[in-house]
Parts: sequence; C-alpha cells; structure tokens
Amino acid sequence: MNSLTIVGYTFVGFITFLLVIFWSGLKRPVKSLAPNLPDIINTEQIENFGGGSVGTKRAHLPVPVQDHLVSVYPEGQPAITTAVVWGRARYRISGLWMPLRYETWCQSGKAFLRHLTFFWHGKTIIKGIDFFLDSIGALQANGVIPMNESGKKVTESQWISFWAESLVLGLVDLDDERLKWKEADAGSVILELPPFLEEEPCDACFLHLWFHSKTGRIETIKAQRYQGQLAAERIAWFLHVKKWHQHETNWIPEYTVRWGNQRKPWCHYRVDGIRRDVPVDGMFRQVNPHQYEKDKVRSKKRGKQRMKR
Repeated sequence: MNSLTIVGYTFVGFITFLLVIFWSGLKRPVKSLAPNLPDIINTEQIENFGGGSVGTKRAHLPVPVQDHLVSVYPEGQPAITTAVVWGRARYRISGLWMPLRYETWCQSGKAFLRHLTFFWHGKTIIKGIDFFLDSIGALQANGVIPMNESGKKVTESQWISFWAESLVLGLVDLDDERLKWKEADAGSVILELPPFLEEEPCDACFLHLWFHSKTGRIETIKAQRYQGQLAAERIAWFLHVKKWHQHETNWIPEYTVRWGNQRKPWCHYRVDGIRRDVPVDGMFRQVNPHQYEKDKVRSKKRGKQRMKR
C-alpha cells in the first residue's frame, strides 16, 4: 500500500469520525424540564386564579367537537384563561433534525410566547422565541443559525397556528363568542377564527378539523398560511396528532406539523406537561413585540428562510 493510499484512507476515516460525532450530537435525547414556576410567580398569585372545569356537552358546539371533549376530558374540560405548556420537540432545519426543549406561555385566544432551546450533545447551540403578542407575531433565533422574521404575513400565520395548537392542547375557551362553528360533513368541522386585527377582516382565518373515526378525538387540522414573510401566497398547512397520551384523568397530544409543499413533517412536538391558570403577564413583558412591527427577514443565508413554524 503506497503512501498516497494511506493518506486517502486516513482522510476518509477522519471525515467519517467527524460525521459520527456530529450526528450522534443531534440524536442525543433531550431531558424534559418543567418551568421553574417559583422563580417566576409566587404562590399567592397562583392561589388567586380560579381553575375548575366546565361541561363537555354544550349544545352550541358541533357534535364532533362535543365527542372530542367527552373522549379527551371524561371528567370535564379544565377551565382555561392562561397556561404554560412544556415539552420536547424536533425541528428539521436545513435538512437536519435538531432536538430542542420548549415552554409556551399563553393567554387563551389572545397571545402566546414560546421559548425554544436547541441542543447538540446536550449543549445549547440556539435559543429562540416565537410569539403573538399585542397583535404582532414574529420569530427570532440566536446562535449558530441566527434568524429574525417578522411582518404582517408572519403575524397572520402565527395567529392561525396559535389557534390550531391551542385546540389540540385544550387551551381554547370554546364558549368564546368570537368563534363560529360549522359542520362540513359527518366527520369534519370548519372553525372561523376572529381576525388578528379587529379593524381588518382575515379571509384566511379558518381551520378545518377532522376527527378520528373510533376515538372521536381531533386527528388533523388544516389551514392556509404564509410560509414566511417572503411568501407570495398562502399554502396549505397541516397539524396531525400522532398519538394521544393519558395524563392524569385527561389526554394530551403528540403532534407534527407539515406544509402542503412538503412530503413529510418538519416539526414533531411532544407535550410533557400543562399547567393552567398561571399568571403570564410577567413573561410577556420580557418581550417588546413592537420592535418587530416592520417587515424583516434575516438569516445566515440571505433570502433563505431556515426555520418556518
């Protein structure tokens, strides 16, 4: 074996070694971590919130929605004003599946703020947020893949996905008079959402819900959303519940999201916990949404939107 061949084999072996190290870092499981609530809010604030539950059979709701409630909340749907949801997820960014941990603070039907922490070999490599606050939606990430995306199209898109995820998580006040329900057929329902700006109509603020034929639970939600601020038109977007996991007396979803121009999901969420009726104003005040009012798209590769919720 001549020296050139030895150098070649050595080089290939070294590259293979680096690839194994790189991929193993992305495959390393992320541990679940609940929000450290005592550091954020005090016990008196929690005790001052209501809680309780509301009935699952409500005549103003379409039958499939009532069946979903009975199946997911056999002892009654928990009353909801605010909540924090935490869990783990995987995002496909630039073709790579990246593990992350998230926590989402939300005010039912009004606002949400999600913190995202991406890991490699257990080390934080990206921190980001996405939100809809004070009628403004945006996405920002700092780290090895910096990104900042905002604008009216992003705001509309965040508003629609907020409602879709809130529905499967049980974070929607189904007695909200702004919601308009209509049965599309025996197994699906169309929900008209309120506009994200009261003075402007939203012709895309609709969700189409399909339900599992046996369990009656929500299985798929379809919407029309902009795939970023640079998108010329809205395209189909799907939320699909892969599994429902029993959590105490209720059920919580494990779900994926996919754009209509993609063959496979780009995001997979697993919910580890939900705590309802917690103060959220302190968390919301940590972000100034008005600095994101202008149209903006910034990423490491100019013009390439690397992370699209």
